[in-house]
Amino acid sequence: MRQVVYLSRSKLQQFPWGKKSRLSLKDVSAEVSVASIATLSATAGSADAEDSTPETVLKEARKVLKHLKKIALQYENPRVSDGAWIRFDTRLAQALVWADDFRMLFFGPHPQSTDEVALLLYGNPSNLTTPPGVRAGVEVQELDSAHDSLIAMIQAVAAEDNETLLAGMPGFREGVIKMAERVEQQSLSFPRLSGYAQVVATFDCTNRIFLDMGSSRPSRLVVASPLIVECLQP
Repeated sequence: MRQVVYLSRSKLQQFPWGKKSRLSLKDVSAEVSVASIATLSATAGSADAEDSTPETVLKEARKVLKHLKKIALQYENPRVSDGAWIRFDTRLAQALVWADDFRMLFFGPHPQSTDEVALLLYGNPSNLTTPPGVRAGVEVQELDSAHDSLIAMIQAVAAEDNETLLAGMPGFREGVIKMAERVEQQSLSFPRLSGYAQVVATFDCTNRIFLDMGSSRPSRLVVASPLIVECLQP
């Protein structure tokens, strides 16, 4: 059985049939078949009783996932490009990164999960099915999955480390790779996760030390924002 650990309401609402829904990970529970061995636990709040019933969520999620199963590429596919939808099934670490007044959720690559392509997912911690608490006495702004939110987190981490990142895309590339390394180094476990995500950027990582992989280091890093992340439960 697969357990949903992350579900993005904003991603679901990108699709035409999801625009009217007001999803929240509270109140009402519905189960949606993703595959023969997988189950999606989607929940809906009661902001709009007509559009947030379990039946409505069930119908919308089924349509979205059915559509993605047709168009999504495996994340290792060399044809994956910015904006594309991908599917993944690999070992990733879950890490909540704090920097300045921000926090952002990351699913980082396992050091030995791939020998060619590494995957880094990022998004809003509130999209976890069991959202993490806020540090006592600290007000924190949760960053969502938008491109500029990732940049804000990278800049905040760089400021903490007293590093000066390059400007523009080179700086973004270096910052993202550093973030992947930071998540990997701080992680305690790497469960097998699967799901769908939308690509933000891909980077060539050849000829640089990337993660603790010895001679087997990835040549490419795919950065994406997930719609759904599931974990296989023993």
